[in-house]
Amino acid sequence: MAENIPLLKVNQWLSSWSNKANLTELGEPPKYFYIASMSLAQLRVLSGVHQRTKEVRKKTSKEAGFQRELDTSRTRTIARYIQYGYPVSSDPKLIVNDSNGKLIHPGWLPTPILINVLVKDDERWIGSERVKIKEQNLLSICKGDNGDDSLIIPDNFELTADLSEVEVKPIEIIDGQHRVFAIDEIENFSPDYQVPVVIFVGLSQSWQAYLFWVINVEPKRINPSLAYDLYPELRSEEWLENKEGGRIYRDHRAQELTDIMWRHPDSPWRDRIELFGNRVEGHVSNAAFIRSLASSFLKNAINKKNLGGLFSSIVLPRGRYVVSWKRAQQAAFLIQCWNKIKICASKISEDDAAKYQRGDSTNNKKEVEGRDLPALLASPVSLLATDQGVNAIHNIFNIFCIKKWEDLDFSSWQIKEYAAAPDEFNIELALKDLEENEKIDVFLTELADSLVNLFDWRTSGALNLTEDERKQKAAYRGGSGYTLLKNDVIAHLKDSQYKSVSQVAIDLELSN
Repeated sequence: MAENIPLLKVNQWLSSWSNKANLTELGEPPKYFYIASMSLAQLRVLSGVHQRTKEVRKKTSKEAGFQRELDTSRTRTIARYIQYGYPVSSDPKLIVNDSNGKLIHPGWLPTPILINVLVKDDERWIGSERVKIKEQNLLSICKGDNGDDSLIIPDNFELTADLSEVEVKPIEIIDGQHRVFAIDEIENFSPDYQVPVVIFVGLSQSWQAYLFWVINVEPKRINPSLAYDLYPELRSEEWLENKEGGRIYRDHRAQELTDIMWRHPDSPWRDRIELFGNRVEGHVSNAAFIRSLASSFLKNAINKKNLGGLFSSIVLPRGRYVVSWKRAQQAAFLIQCWNKIKICASKISEDDAAKYQRGDSTNNKKEVEGRDLPALLASPVSLLATDQGVNAIHNIFNIFCIKKWEDLDFSSWQIKEYAAAPDEFNIELALKDLEENEKIDVFLTELADSLVNLFDWRTSGALNLTEDERKQKAAYRGGSGYTLLKNDVIAHLKDSQYKSVSQVAIDLELSN
């Protein structure tokens, strides 16, 4: 027999929200939602979670899911809390028995779980395929005569139901996945344990990402790499473009460029930027890459000490200048800077390359993840494969190019033959055109060669460092290490064999 779950209808729609650009672009959401009480066990059976995965992100930036990977340690903690409350939940080693039974308290979950009920023809990603929900799996809303609406769960759903992994489930969790999945850790979980639920019906994934953002990102901190990777879900929304002035815009553009560096086939950083906050040696975090771009190429020009960013505005002797490069140009320039580093790093001697090996066998080969990347660029004991090193490279290329802007006639690199969209085709056209600009190409090569050969990029974990060297390398860790590393590298560039590089380094030192 079908089950009817009573619903409380909540109207929070303001007339001033209607007919706005963001509603037109993302579709007008429902003007109300519901509140209900549901069995947590039942909710687990009916619910699915669309996690953000690299596989789907390579296919699309929107509707790629927004949930974090399920953290089993967190689900176990919540499960323990449900059973025994706090403080037992805080001590996983504590064995609960008659002697300490007084420690048991109610494991209440009073915060509502936020869900969306799918409607006919809704599609979701399962693996690498878009799958439509089956009509027999749909739930429905029964409209009561007196406003007493109900959620109808068909009788084919029981607590023992087990939908196939390749089926789209009728409910998707917007917020609260760890609470729902916690019951997988509890044997013979009671079907009577209920939780408050806020229910949206037919809500698009972009609007779900919006809700996830305002619940989890805005009021409190989650992993910043995941927060930044949600930007594409919100990219069309006016509040993202305008909130807090230029900072949000810079972060947005920095995320877009970081995404290109992660996916573009010509990028040395392809598949080496961790989008969701995982820590992998030889990789950098999504958040660190984005922040380094925002603080360098996308920095606003202020004065002679803060010269701005090539992808924003810069300070020249003749005054402030807004760089009109298209997004495809910005992406191509960034890829080219790192490719120059890669080429120069590939030419160092075997003895110098061997310095970037560590004592064990991990990542000592030049071949990294199926690609021939020099150890200097990808080794876990190279600063160029750390957040601090990436920040230094971005800042140095940015400021040195600003200093050489007029000498090299950077403003002449204005391409009209391709569109602004930073897709692979337009980026390839921009790369080709940049390579044909001899003045700029030569300077980028000279700067990259100087960076590779004049500075010791080993981390404190490298072999055969003296004690003083190890202390110096250790100083580059932490927040203060970013500025220290950048300044130390610039100091070494004064000794460059290329006058175009050495003179800029000297001028920078004098200006400080």
